[in-house]
Amino acid sequence: MKLAICSAGELFGGVERHILGMCTWLKREGHEFVLILFHDRELARQVRQIGVEPVILEARGSFDFGTVRRLGSLLAVHEVDVVHAHGYRAVVNCALARRWYKFAMVRTVHGLVESSGWWSYKGFKGNFYTWLERYFGRRAGAAVVYVTEDLRRRHAKHDRGLVTKTIHNGIDPLHREDYPRPADLEPGSFHLAAVGRVTRIKGLEYAIRAVAALDPEM
Repeated sequence: MKLAICSAGELFGGVERHILGMCTWLKREGHEFVLILFHDRELARQVRQIGVEPVILEARGSFDFGTVRRLGSLLAVHEVDVVHAHGYRAVVNCALARRWYKFAMVRTVHGLVESSGWWSYKGFKGNFYTWLERYFGRRAGAAVVYVTEDLRRRHAKHDRGLVTKTIHNGIDPLHREDYPRPADLEPGSFHLAAVGRVTRIKGLEYAIRAVAALDPEM
């Protein structure tokens, strides 16, 4: 079975780390695959470091029919059997590319819409893109993979009738001895860390308030 992974590759967050992990494992296990991105940015740079050369399909916008046709031709040349699509842009472009070359699709759901309210511009755009991803994924008969069981439950109504499965995000085992304590962290103290993009939607303000409310004698 010949596999392709398709994603925008515009940012470098959880989705891109997921893809980097997949590529690392596939490369290590000797599996044949092609990585297709729409942007030559941080994800592309990091996969090159592990010996994977991505195919960059630069487009004039989120939906460019010239890019769709090139995508279909590329998948045909590589005789791809299954495309693993991440994100609305990849799902829509891959679904449309099936007009030129037939292949099976897997759509991965990584999270929920970072909603700012339906009637805000960001909220409307996020929900509209989610609708596009579901609609075109269903038209292509794409199987759906959720990275958490909570996501599967939340999307159950929308994805009813499709092949679905939960496959939890995974990382290689971390060995504590490989990560010595930084010198500025006092031994015997309990340290808290909050990891996330510094935007309001990530709720870091609540983490800061919670830490401030802790008893200093704890």
